[in-house]
Amino acid sequence: METNENLTYLQKVALKGEIGFTLSTAAHDAEIKFRTYLILREIEDQFKPFVIDCIKESVTFDEGIIDRIYLEVVNNSVPVWLWVEEIIADLKLHLAIADAGMAGITSSRLSINKVQERKNLIESAFVLFAREAIMLSPDAAEQLFDEILDDYDLSFLHNACFYLKSSCPEVRAIKRTNEIPEELMSCLFDPKKTLSFAVETKALSEMNRPQNKSIYRKITNSPLPTGEINGEITVHGGFVVDNTITHEELSNYISEKIAELFEGPPQPTKSKPSNNTVYIVKKVFTNSGLSTNIRVCRTKEEAINFINKIVKEYPELTNVCEFQVHTEKTNDQEKNRYPKNS
Repeated sequence: METNENLTYLQKVALKGEIGFTLSTAAHDAEIKFRTYLILREIEDQFKPFVIDCIKESVTFDEGIIDRIYLEVVNNSVPVWLWVEEIIADLKLHLAIADAGMAGITSSRLSINKVQERKNLIESAFVLFAREAIMLSPDAAEQLFDEILDDYDLSFLHNACFYLKSSCPEVRAIKRTNEIPEELMSCLFDPKKTLSFAVETKALSEMNRPQNKSIYRKITNSPLPTGEINGEITVHGGFVVDNTITHEELSNYISEKIAELFEGPPQPTKSKPSNNTVYIVKKVFTNSGLSTNIRVCRTKEEAINFINKIVKEYPELTNVCEFQVHTEKTNDQEKNRYPKNS
């Protein structure tokens, strides 16, 4: 690749300065890579060689990464790996700012566990962000969840990832396409955008359960917000679902998934092996008794090994939940609990 020599001295100085500002104000290396992708995607082809040379002169990590990003741009492909790196780096960055005050108010004198409250805020914002990502591309979102589940530093998000992964197959069935849209690269984690209790309760009320309204009033001392949702559906924090998904499909989907927080998920209808029996690994929350199906195995040994792997790699999860193996038969729906880690 040859550098375009038709640029004047002043043009080169100006462009180097703009690139320098863009790279030096990044919060982490993942953002440098992400911004490199955005620059190369938007800049005219005649300037790309010069920009690539400038970036390679500036970074200290492997230059081959810049070439990989350039190839992604040339091939008009969406670099999911780059998006995943950016999200995980952002999550860790915001987790590290445990001493930061909210809205400019110093929190150093507050008698609270600032790290835990920071985790609570991040988890709420992450779930809101992740729901939008799932609607854009369940495949890309699932890649992100798997990376987080393999990262001990983000163990406080593992429960959320287990929960969110269960939504991906249903969204795939609705979208009926594996294409990853360019919009995914604009779907980024924002700690300021968190879940709204009012919106979640409103979605739950779609199931026509009057008790849900009374629960909301009891907790908030306010009536449940009213009003119909027409056209595009906008959820607090900027979660927008376009008209490729019908209102009925989305309403039923969100209502079902939020209801799981109170009642546990419905039994999955998965294909059964020839012996008519599968072994379902359940994650049961010890305080509430709520359960989530996280894996369907063909043998008891496979299920037990899966549980042992989770407990070994994420021992902190046993503080809030236990893992069980249930058998399920096609004919009589028999379910027998095996002792944990037996």
